[in-house]
Amino acid sequence: MIISRIRLPFTLSEVYGGFAEANGLMYVQGDQLLVEVMVKDAIFGVVKSKPKRIAIPFRDIISIDYKRNMFVSRMLLRVGNITYLSEIPGDNKGEIKFKIRRKDKEMAQNLVSHINLRISEIRLDELDEEF
Repeated sequence: MIISRIRLPFTLSEVYGGFAEANGLMYVQGDQLLVEVMVKDAIFGVVKSKPKRIAIPFRDIISIDYKRNMFVSRMLLRVGNITYLSEIPGDNKGEIKFKIRRKDKEMAQNLVSHINLRISEIRLDELDEEF
């Protein structure tokens, strides 16, 4: 699977105390993770916001993990600078949990693997520069 073609859909529930829901896509472009998100009313389903695009450089990602159990699949993203997550609705304190559909699990695993590999390469390059 070519990583540049992956467009991983996600949802964020319990936005604004459960009165709203956010839907979006995340994908890789160069050495950054792009997150596009749009908020809609949870009761009527009416779109409330314009889509927002947040670019998170890999060097500012602390960790990204994909977890699934019997009931839900989630991707947990932790960043070193919370300003990246300030545009994403919800109570984001340096981390955010994206709900991933089960049918997209392979895509999520590939995306996480690619990002973790690139983060490792970037950190190794930074170590080489120090010596």
